[in-house]
Amino acid sequence: MSRLVWILAAILCTAAASLSAQGSATGAIAGVVRTDGDAPVPSASITVTSRGSDSMRSIDADAAGSFRIGGLAPGLYDIAVRRVGYRAASLRDLRVVAGRTIDVRVELLQSETRLSTVQVVASPTDVDVSSPAISARLETSVTQMLPTARDAGSLVRLVAGARENQVWGGAGELANNVQLDGMAVNHPGLGGDFLKPSVDWLEALEVRGLGAGAADGNFQGGILDAITKSGSNERQATLRTFYDSPSLSASNFNLQEDGAEQARRLEVGGEFSGPLIHDRLFYFVGIQHVSRDVRVPELATIDASDFRSVFTEERNTRGLGKVTWLPSLGARVDVMGGYFDGATRHFDLTGYDDPRATPDVSAPTAFWSTRWLQPLGGATMLDLRFTGFRGTESRDGAEGPDVPGLQALAAGREPSYQNAAFTDRLDPSSMAFKGTVTGELRGRWIGHRLQAGGEIVHGGWKRSRIRNGGVTWRPFPDPQTGALDPADVATWVDVGSDWGGEIALDGTVNNAALFAEDAIRLGSRVTLTAGLRYGRWNGSFDVASGASPSVTVDGWDPRLGVVVDVTGRGTTALKAHWGRYHQGMSANLIDRLAGVDAYENARFYYQGPDLTNPRQTFTIAERDALFRSPSTNEPFSYTEQSLDESGALRGYRQPYVDQVMLGVEQSLGAQWKAELVYINRRNADFTGLRDRNLATNYTPVRDVAVANRLGFGEILDATGKPLVLPVIYVSNRDLREALQRLHDAADAPPPGFSFDTIPTLTWDPDYVLTVIPEARRNFNQVSLSVRTAQSRWSALGSVTWSRLEGNVAGVTGTGGVGSSYTAGPWVRPNEALHFDGELPDYSELELKLWMTARLGWGIEGGLSLLHESGEWMTPTFIVEPARYRYSPVGSSDSFTRDMFRSLAGQTILLEERGKRGYADRTTLDVRAERRFALRDHSLVITADIFNVLGAAEATDVKWNVDDRYLASANERYGAIRRRMPPRSVRLGGRIELW
Repeated sequence: MSRLVWILAAILCTAAASLSAQGSATGAIAGVVRTDGDAPVPSASITVTSRGSDSMRSIDADAAGSFRIGGLAPGLYDIAVRRVGYRAASLRDLRVVAGRTIDVRVELLQSETRLSTVQVVASPTDVDVSSPAISARLETSVTQMLPTARDAGSLVRLVAGARENQVWGGAGELANNVQLDGMAVNHPGLGGDFLKPSVDWLEALEVRGLGAGAADGNFQGGILDAITKSGSNERQATLRTFYDSPSLSASNFNLQEDGAEQARRLEVGGEFSGPLIHDRLFYFVGIQHVSRDVRVPELATIDASDFRSVFTEERNTRGLGKVTWLPSLGARVDVMGGYFDGATRHFDLTGYDDPRATPDVSAPTAFWSTRWLQPLGGATMLDLRFTGFRGTESRDGAEGPDVPGLQALAAGREPSYQNAAFTDRLDPSSMAFKGTVTGELRGRWIGHRLQAGGEIVHGGWKRSRIRNGGVTWRPFPDPQTGALDPADVATWVDVGSDWGGEIALDGTVNNAALFAEDAIRLGSRVTLTAGLRYGRWNGSFDVASGASPSVTVDGWDPRLGVVVDVTGRGTTALKAHWGRYHQGMSANLIDRLAGVDAYENARFYYQGPDLTNPRQTFTIAERDALFRSPSTNEPFSYTEQSLDESGALRGYRQPYVDQVMLGVEQSLGAQWKAELVYINRRNADFTGLRDRNLATNYTPVRDVAVANRLGFGEILDATGKPLVLPVIYVSNRDLREALQRLHDAADAPPPGFSFDTIPTLTWDPDYVLTVIPEARRNFNQVSLSVRTAQSRWSALGSVTWSRLEGNVAGVTGTGGVGSSYTAGPWVRPNEALHFDGELPDYSELELKLWMTARLGWGIEGGLSLLHESGEWMTPTFIVEPARYRYSPVGSSDSFTRDMFRSLAGQTILLEERGKRGYADRTTLDVRAERRFALRDHSLVITADIFNVLGAAEATDVKWNVDDRYLASANERYGAIRRRMPPRSVRLGGRIELW
């Protein structure tokens, strides 16, 4: 693949040289002069002055206000526009490029309080020779012609080498810095995009991070900045609707296959903007309502081949209002506010579960933002911004908090009944402030563009997770028929139960920074950037004891870059940048701090007392008194899943990534641009939990065969052979207690063990929250893209090769293999087995193409084509003493299950990481719209067709190895959980009133 990239690069450079040789050695400036009411200004005087030679050229605009000055040598120019009766307009440092015409729009005002303005109409094919950064700005004027999922995050997939949850090698959404109008709006507990604004409210989505300067921080992936629209002197009103009909959509499900697909989607909304006071005060208002149903297959009966009659029902209503005030020349004030109200019934419904066992979700959120832009004299500007949000998300069981849930204890899928297992409440909030001063110092051969400022983000994160009824009953179905009547306890063969697993988290996080950067222009061809960012991160928690466990660290982020205008005409730019980028603080980075006590262990009992009804509950004291054998009065056996590991702070540092970026931007004529980028990212200072006595706290048990505990046979591995674990580590505490019980009962020790080892088995965990030097995550990527912007069509194509390898799948060293609450492989040695290799959630090869065009007859449209190789995955096995029997290979004797008591829930990778994966997949989406001119407005009819090729490759597969004998086909290893969304049609329309 790397050879292909370099061959393409050679072809690119050859073509660039050829086109450059054929092109003109001079450039031009063209434009139009208008009044603030958009009327032409005839005979305006336009003067262009060369910054290099001080030579001047002048011309008068024609009767339509148009002008063009050609024959300009490449370089920097100042432009001035004057007309008697109007205020003058000027623009400095306009770069003229050989073979290209720079378009400008001049607005002359008769107002005595404001100067006129010149706006450069930038082309997406312009080569940026002013900054080493490489970014993507997705203008909604272009993306609205593409078939997208109607959310800002889906636009990220249009960027070469990026996807929403993995931007340039970043570890999930937590690694991104999500912004609204340049201000952070990240989830303070989990990271990622919390607000998700409508695409109709956006002017553009900027995806940055490659070569980012000192003003940007708190990310290891990318910056996703949603730029909202503002009002203007032109009144505009648009009403729109979209409808995805199930009758126009296919299905990618096969018989008895798990998964979920969109069944129906209805969207209505509108945007309104215009002036409140001409030239001074403007408004923008957006409203939207989305109603969406998600269907799942009927899997509760053997012969079913249809969908369930119950849907996951999502309803979302949102609104945004923005006022823009222009008090004086160059000054601007924006005030924005909005409210989202989301609700979901039967959240996360499956083909098995009783709908009453799924939670209902309510998630209202309010947000606000202000910005003040104020000139300070000369070329100096002050930019102050403040933003915030407050939300609540409740996940409630249908039967309330006092009724326990039910979950069958069966081989394969274990359906749930009666009520959701937990009630969840999540409360995120955030406030952010940023102030920046920018200015310029200009000389004939050297110039400085200076920037300095600071920011602080304060976030709050509360989560309460309570088990409904205090217990979840786990009835055993009839072993012969598999039947279970959840409403009749008399039919239950026996009953197990789940206890605990609750969460109580109340934290705050603070991300503060000071930064300064200088972009030094040397002559007309070289720009050097040097920046430094100082960050200080704090996280603290309020706990029931009144204590306040906290973490406070700081760090420096140096940034160095250079960009060279090779030709001096802005046609070829060589870029290089090195920078360090620290991850922003979030609660889940430090929730393992000693004293936080956020997580409670989960306990499973194999047996229970006789119940009189399925809603019966017990207190903990009643459980401990009643859960005993009637004959021996011994407590019932149980396993305990450890979720509460935590440690004292030792040498903690904030995680960061060192990034090297090399790039070439090359003009291919006046309307084409190619870009070749190499990225290397190396993460460091992973934070995680470590047991400093790990080597002496566990005993390896080798060559362990795994079988069904109920005697239904062996468990088969990913190759179809009986599952044998080459090694499994058991805690010395469990081993010592198991040996002692067997000794006291005068039973034989487990195979391969002796009672003489009891005194030698030590258990002394020493957990610390610290930096894990052995943690690794390395990313390399080469991407080649070509873009064009023609008068009637535009397009971008890219080919990207990536490699992401290491032993940490996420941002932290915890939760990288098993559940999101796992303490990680440096506390659980079983989760360190085979954990080094190709990491998930990226594609080695990506080919992307998107195109928009005006086709004639009033029809416009676009297409998006994506081909990507499948992500790497690894077969796993989850240790469950309640379900499996463990024995030495070749022996008929089993190990006592008490040896594995505290390993419940631990996940073991069965093969070297990343040696298997998903199939390659190709998606083609198309869009078309037709405009009809009515008397006072326009009607636009739209149609989107998604997955035109009907691709149905799997995107989620059951990689976990477990019972195969009793489970149905959709429960076995390799069973498909989710496929690509099927071919579907979305019809829409909008009315443009003004």
